[in-house]
Amino acid sequence: MLSSSASSNDVFPAAFGPTMHTTRGARSSPLGIAEALETLALKADRPHSTTVTTASTVAQLQNHSALRFAHAGRIPDPQRSLQLETNELTARVPLVAVKPAAHRTDSVGGVAGSRSLKLRRADSCVSCGAALAAGTVAYWDAEAKTVTCLSCRGERPPVLEAPVPKDMAAAPPDLDRGTAGASAQRRYERLKEQREQAARDQLGKRLGGLYLTLSSEPQSTVAWAQGARGERLLGELLEKLHDDATVIVLHDRRIPGSRANVDHIAVTRDGGVWAIDAKNYTGKVQRIDKGGWFSTDERLYVGQRDCSKLVAGMAKQVEAIRRATGEPEMQEFDVTVRAALCFVDAEWSLFAKPFALDGVWIGWAKALGTRLQAEGALAPEHVRLLARRVAEALPSA
Repeated sequence: MLSSSASSNDVFPAAFGPTMHTTRGARSSPLGIAEALETLALKADRPHSTTVTTASTVAQLQNHSALRFAHAGRIPDPQRSLQLETNELTARVPLVAVKPAAHRTDSVGGVAGSRSLKLRRADSCVSCGAALAAGTVAYWDAEAKTVTCLSCRGERPPVLEAPVPKDMAAAPPDLDRGTAGASAQRRYERLKEQREQAARDQLGKRLGGLYLTLSSEPQSTVAWAQGARGERLLGELLEKLHDDATVIVLHDRRIPGSRANVDHIAVTRDGGVWAIDAKNYTGKVQRIDKGGWFSTDERLYVGQRDCSKLVAGMAKQVEAIRRATGEPEMQEFDVTVRAALCFVDAEWSLFAKPFALDGVWIGWAKALGTRLQAEGALAPEHVRLLARRVAEALPSA
């Protein structure tokens, strides 16, 4: 703010220039005086001032000066009286310069209203022509009505944080789907280690190692290794079907209260919860009727072996899944627990088709995949609900 004790000769002559040095009696135009006052405000440079001096202020000063001299009985000198009144005004009220609206700039040096913002509709960059989708942050030039991408302006696009769902804290933990063949592989490695340790304890380190090299593993031990391999092969195919919406696959589930397990469980959108037993057998799979003339006795053969007991063994797995699912959910979603025997490395006749024995589906891996992907009415959230119920009741082995 200008000091009230400053003389007019110290302040006004340099500010007003020729406008204030006209001959006595000559009248200065209000516009010239307004420009001079604006120049004075620029030199005063008071960034916190809020009062604006305009041509209307000059007219008020002229009228006020005439009244003062009239009361004093003297004829006013327009130039002198205006200068005195302006001195008094600038001593009391700070001045601020008003720039023409066309020259106002924003924080980044453009015209007022120009800024970086999210586009409400799709547009293109005026510099490089790149397409800018709606919602993209770009620079809007309010005067030219154009859009410039931030890359052309040398700016880095802002990093937008993804919104956190309201129920994130209450989200259930990830479903433990298990690992195919894990328990069978552990059983094989344990039996193998026991055999090796027994050989070294009885024959010594060197002779025991020689014995293990020249002898073969017992069939009971090899069977666990073959079973683990079969489960892994079928598990790889089932994993290709798993999409967490129409088919959810669980592997190697332990049946509480027993040493048995379920190799694979598939929950599908057609309302089926499948107990799948993988078998890594060799030989041709056949259904052979051993009945007489007036009776039927269908049996499952793989090569020359009667494997019908595999069909009977599926009943325990089906019952375990039925208890895990729960009767209320089975009735609400019209769920059916089904059983499948899948031979991953067996032989089939040229025109063979999957078949059923005592309600158990029997076939090969590719045919099983087609069956699991059947259309159904269950929504993805219902499929996930059923899978979680089964997984919690039958933990991974």
